[in-house]
Amino acid sequence: MSCFAAFQIMLRCAELGYTYTDTPMDLSRRGFLKGSAAATAGLVTAPLATEMLNEQKREAVGHDIVAMFNALPGEKALKIVAPFGSGKSKVLAQFNAEKRLFVASADKTFILCEALRQADSPDIDAELEAKTLALNASVWSFGSPTFNPPNLQGIVSERTTLEAMITRSDNTATDMILKASFPNELLSRR
Repeated sequence: MSCFAAFQIMLRCAELGYTYTDTPMDLSRRGFLKGSAAATAGLVTAPLATEMLNEQKREAVGHDIVAMFNALPGEKALKIVAPFGSGKSKVLAQFNAEKRLFVASADKTFILCEALRQADSPDIDAELEAKTLALNASVWSFGSPTFNPPNLQGIVSERTTLEAMITRSDNTATDMILKASFPNELLSRR
Protein backbone atom coordinates (compact mmCIF):
# COMPACT_ATOMS: atom_id res chain seq x y z
CA MET A 1 0.00 0.00 0.00
CA SER A 2 1.38 3.43 -0.88
CA CYS A 3 1.93 6.14 1.71
CA PHE A 4 -0.76 8.21 0.02
CA ALA A 5 -3.31 5.38 0.31
CA ALA A 6 -2.39 4.82 3.95
CA PHE A 7 -2.79 8.56 4.61
CA GLN A 8 -6.22 8.51 2.90
CA ILE A 9 -7.25 5.59 5.12
CA MET A 10 -6.07 7.49 8.21
CA LEU A 11 -8.09 10.54 7.16
CA ARG A 12 -11.18 8.41 6.61
CA CYS A 13 -10.74 6.81 10.04
CA ALA A 14 -10.54 10.31 11.55
CA GLU A 15 -13.81 11.21 9.82
CA LEU A 16 -15.39 8.18 11.49
CA GLY A 17 -14.35 9.49 14.92
CA TYR A 18 -11.00 7.86 15.53
CA THR A 19 -8.19 10.15 16.67
CA TYR A 20 -4.69 10.25 15.26
CA THR A 21 -3.35 8.99 18.60
CA ASP A 22 -5.22 5.74 18.16
CA THR A 23 -3.13 2.96 16.72
CA PRO A 24 -4.56 0.28 14.43
CA MET A 25 -4.36 -2.12 17.37
CA ASP A 26 -6.65 0.16 19.41
CA LEU A 27 -9.26 0.24 16.66
CA SER A 28 -11.74 -2.50 16.18
CA ARG A 29 -11.07 -4.57 13.08
CA ARG A 30 -14.54 -3.87 11.78
CA GLY A 31 -14.13 -0.09 12.20
CA PHE A 32 -10.70 -0.13 10.64
CA LEU A 33 -11.89 -2.22 7.69
CA LYS A 34 -14.95 0.02 7.27
CA GLY A 35 -12.73 3.11 7.17
CA SER A 36 -10.28 1.40 4.83
CA ALA A 37 -13.06 0.33 2.47
CA ALA A 38 -14.58 3.82 2.43
CA ALA A 39 -11.21 5.44 1.70
CA THR A 40 -10.41 2.90 -1.00
CA ALA A 41 -13.83 3.42 -2.60
CA GLY A 42 -13.14 7.15 -2.69
CA LEU A 43 -9.79 6.57 -4.37
CA VAL A 44 -11.35 4.27 -6.96
CA THR A 45 -14.41 6.41 -7.77
CA ALA A 46 -12.60 9.79 -7.95
CA PRO A 47 -11.13 9.12 -11.42
CA LEU A 48 -14.55 7.95 -12.64
CA ALA A 49 -16.17 11.16 -11.40
CA THR A 50 -13.43 13.22 -13.06
CA GLU A 51 -13.95 11.35 -16.34
CA MET A 52 -17.72 12.01 -16.17
CA LEU A 53 -17.02 15.72 -15.60
CA ASN A 54 -14.59 15.76 -18.53
CA GLU A 55 -17.21 14.02 -20.70
CA GLN A 56 -19.73 16.73 -19.81
CA LYS A 57 -17.18 19.45 -20.65
CA ARG A 58 -16.34 17.80 -23.99
CA GLU A 59 -20.02 17.57 -24.90
CA ALA A 60 -20.57 21.22 -23.91
CA VAL A 61 -17.66 22.34 -26.09
CA GLY A 62 -19.02 20.31 -29.00
CA HIS A 63 -22.48 21.87 -28.58
CA ASP A 64 -20.96 25.37 -28.41
CA ILE A 65 -19.05 24.81 -31.66
CA VAL A 66 -22.18 23.56 -33.44
CA ALA A 67 -24.15 26.56 -32.11
CA MET A 68 -21.60 28.97 -33.62
CA PHE A 69 -21.90 27.30 -37.02
CA ASN A 70 -25.71 27.22 -36.80
CA ALA A 71 -25.69 31.02 -36.59
CA LEU A 72 -24.08 31.23 -40.06
CA PRO A 73 -26.32 31.69 -43.10
CA GLY A 74 -26.80 29.12 -45.83
CA GLU A 75 -26.39 25.38 -46.11
CA LYS A 76 -23.88 23.91 -43.69
CA ALA A 77 -22.33 20.67 -42.53
CA LEU A 78 -19.44 20.04 -40.18
CA LYS A 79 -17.56 17.40 -38.31
CA ILE A 80 -14.72 18.45 -36.04
CA VAL A 81 -12.71 16.00 -33.96
CA ALA A 82 -10.08 17.68 -31.79
CA PRO A 83 -7.87 16.65 -28.84
CA PHE A 84 -9.26 17.62 -25.44
CA GLY A 85 -6.96 18.38 -22.53
CA SER A 86 -3.88 16.28 -21.96
CA GLY A 87 -5.61 12.90 -22.13
CA LYS A 88 -6.63 10.68 -25.01
CA SER A 89 -10.17 12.05 -25.12
CA LYS A 90 -11.46 14.14 -28.00
CA VAL A 91 -14.08 16.81 -28.60
CA LEU A 92 -16.59 15.86 -31.27
CA ALA A 93 -18.74 18.53 -32.89
CA GLN A 94 -20.92 17.47 -35.80
CA PHE A 95 -23.92 18.76 -37.69
CA ASN A 96 -25.14 17.16 -40.93
CA ALA A 97 -21.78 15.35 -40.93
CA GLU A 98 -22.83 12.88 -43.60
CA LYS A 99 -23.65 15.69 -46.07
CA ARG A 100 -20.99 16.53 -48.67
CA LEU A 101 -20.59 20.17 -49.64
CA PHE A 102 -18.18 21.89 -52.00
CA VAL A 103 -15.57 23.74 -49.92
CA ALA A 104 -13.64 25.43 -52.75
CA SER A 105 -10.29 26.52 -51.31
CA ALA A 106 -11.37 26.94 -47.68
CA ASP A 107 -9.46 23.83 -46.63
CA LYS A 108 -6.14 25.22 -47.89
CA THR A 109 -5.64 27.34 -44.78
CA PHE A 110 -6.05 24.26 -42.57
CA ILE A 111 -3.65 22.31 -44.79
CA LEU A 112 -1.12 25.17 -44.55
CA CYS A 113 -1.43 25.29 -40.75
CA GLU A 114 -0.89 21.54 -40.41
CA ALA A 115 2.11 21.54 -42.76
CA LEU A 116 3.65 24.43 -40.79
CA ARG A 117 2.88 22.70 -37.49
CA GLN A 118 4.67 19.57 -38.66
CA ALA A 119 7.69 21.55 -39.85
CA ASP A 120 7.81 23.85 -36.79
CA SER A 121 11.36 24.41 -35.58
CA PRO A 122 13.72 27.31 -34.91
CA ASP A 123 14.96 27.14 -38.50
CA ILE A 124 11.63 26.50 -40.23
CA ASP A 125 12.57 28.60 -43.29
CA ALA A 126 15.60 26.44 -44.01
CA GLU A 127 13.64 23.23 -43.43
CA LEU A 128 10.85 24.27 -45.81
CA GLU A 129 13.43 25.23 -48.45
CA ALA A 130 15.39 21.98 -47.97
CA LYS A 131 12.44 19.59 -48.23
CA THR A 132 11.75 18.86 -51.88
CA LEU A 133 8.62 17.57 -53.57
CA ALA A 134 8.17 16.04 -57.01
CA LEU A 135 6.08 18.01 -59.48
CA ASN A 136 4.88 15.81 -62.33
CA ALA A 137 1.76 14.53 -64.03
CA SER A 138 1.05 12.09 -61.15
CA VAL A 139 0.03 15.01 -58.88
CA TRP A 140 -1.62 17.30 -61.42
CA SER A 141 -5.05 18.71 -60.57
CA PHE A 142 -7.44 20.75 -62.64
CA GLY A 143 -7.31 24.48 -61.87
CA SER A 144 -3.60 24.87 -61.32
CA PRO A 145 -2.39 28.26 -62.55
CA THR A 146 1.21 27.77 -61.35
CA PHE A 147 2.02 24.08 -61.16
CA ASN A 148 0.65 22.68 -64.43
CA PRO A 149 2.46 19.54 -65.62
CA PRO A 150 3.46 18.67 -68.27
CA ASN A 151 4.20 22.35 -69.01
CA LEU A 152 6.09 22.61 -65.72
CA GLN A 153 7.69 19.68 -63.91
CA GLY A 154 10.65 18.83 -61.74
CA ILE A 155 11.58 19.21 -58.09
CA VAL A 156 10.30 22.14 -56.00
CA SER A 157 10.74 23.07 -52.35
CA GLU A 158 7.96 22.60 -49.85
CA ARG A 159 8.03 26.36 -49.23
CA THR A 160 7.45 27.14 -52.93
CA THR A 161 4.64 24.58 -52.98
CA LEU A 162 2.97 26.14 -49.92
CA GLU A 163 3.28 29.60 -51.45
CA ALA A 164 1.68 28.44 -54.72
CA MET A 165 -1.12 26.77 -52.77
CA ILE A 166 -1.94 29.96 -50.84
CA THR A 167 -1.01 32.87 -53.10
CA ARG A 168 -2.33 31.37 -56.36
CA SER A 169 -4.82 28.83 -54.92
CA ASP A 170 -3.01 26.18 -56.92
CA ASN A 171 -4.76 22.80 -56.64
CA THR A 172 -1.73 20.78 -57.75
CA ALA A 173 0.32 22.42 -54.98
CA THR A 174 -2.44 21.54 -52.52
CA ASP A 175 -2.39 17.90 -53.60
CA MET A 176 1.42 17.83 -53.33
CA ILE A 177 1.26 19.11 -49.71
CA LEU A 178 -1.52 16.68 -48.85
CA LYS A 179 0.53 13.82 -50.23
CA ALA A 180 3.64 14.92 -48.30
CA SER A 181 2.07 15.91 -44.98
CA PHE A 182 -0.97 13.75 -44.36
CA PRO A 183 -1.45 10.01 -43.76
CA ASN A 184 -2.86 7.92 -46.56
CA GLU A 185 -6.04 7.11 -44.61
CA LEU A 186 -6.96 10.81 -44.59
CA LEU A 187 -6.36 11.15 -48.31
CA SER A 188 -8.52 8.14 -49.12
CA ARG A 189 -11.52 9.93 -47.55
CA ARG A 190 -11.27 12.99 -49.84
